Amino acid sequence: MSRRKILKKRYPIKDSKYNSFLVSLLIARILKKGKKQLSNSIVLKTFTIIKEKTKKDPIKLFEKAIKNITPLVEVKGKRIGGSTYQVPLEVNQYRGTMLALRWLIKAAQVRSVRTLSLKLSNEIYLNKDKPDNNTIKIDNLNNKYCKIIENDKWVTTTKRFYKEYTDNIVSVNTNLVQEIANQIIFTSKDIKPDAIKIGMLHSTKVIESVVRSLDNIKVKKIVLDPVMVAKGGHRLISNSSIKYLRKKLLPYALLVTPNIPEAETLIQKKIKNIEDVIKAGKEILKFGPKFVLIKGGHTNKSFIEDVLISKNNIKIFKNKKIKTKNTHGTGCTLSSAIASFISKNYNMNESCRRSIQYVHKAILLNPKFGRGHGPINHMALLN
Repeated sequence: MSRRKILKKRYPIKDSKYNSFLVSLLIARILKKGKKQLSNSIVLKTFTIIKEKTKKDPIKLFEKAIKNITPLVEVKGKRIGGSTYQVPLEVNQYRGTMLALRWLIKAAQVRSVRTLSLKLSNEIYLNKDKPDNNTIKIDNLNNKYCKIIENDKWVTTTKRFYKEYTDNIVSVNTNLVQEIANQIIFTSKDIKPDAIKIGMLHSTKVIESVVRSLDNIKVKKIVLDPVMVAKGGHRLISNSSIKYLRKKLLPYALLVTPNIPEAETLIQKKIKNIEDVIKAGKEILKFGPKFVLIKGGHTNKSFIEDVLISKNNIKIFKNKKIKTKNTHGTGCTLSSAIASFISKNYNMNESCRRSIQYVHKAILLNPKFGRGHGPINHMALLN
């Protein structure tokens, strides 16, 4: 038996003013060259600034910011045979908190404000409402404003790039239009695709760029998922972009896969029952695609009816609805799976049937990640 002592992890004592372990950890993290008194005064001044500006309890805002930043999962290399695989592992609470504090301080240090107290107060306030310390929360493409502290004054600012997490939309990037076209063309010259799946195209310029690219590569099997509304209900595309997509891009599609809200947007009519779904599909066919698959996951029924409509046939795929909030990415996954099956020369009915079956299993085996609409399990068929 080993005579070595088992060392227990030492935790800091609570700070004297706020009686908080978290504040003590922050003070210890800022500490350099043993100057704890200086570190303590920086942190106290930070909370004083936040309290003056927000008129709220700074400790609650700080705890909320740390909670939002704290990671839930990390990947670590695991050697299996002759290969190293990146395996996702759950982050324990202590390590997650320490990582969040480190990232908060690093992000604060690169700010252009003069004092560290102001930098920290900026960063804490910015992270109190969102789990991403590099972006400002907005609700839609109209750039909802968010206030931050800068140079000891309140200013209003916006961001124009797109990020989404499980319970909200954060921002939208509109700057890479030409790069999108170049990527499609150059990739297709290297590896000729048998089928293409198109997802969210948030602006008229991006849609125009994709249309020009499709003219160049001339692929006939195109699946278009007209993403317009996120799972959390946030609008992702402008009205002018919807009109352009309907007029210019739909004629290129072999299959269009809207959900019911997206189908209503395309035809500008309400859908109330299965008869309306079929009528909507036939109206969308007039815009140019050969097939329309309207997904029925947005109804309040205990089952889902996905309806495949073509000029001469109507096929209804009926499945039991799984009670879960973790359905993020179901539409994208379904359209990608269909594109994969039609690239292997399955007919449209069989491609849709297999893809719906795959997504159903992926929802059933979802990994339960995230606070909002978490992702489904894309490795479902391997389980």
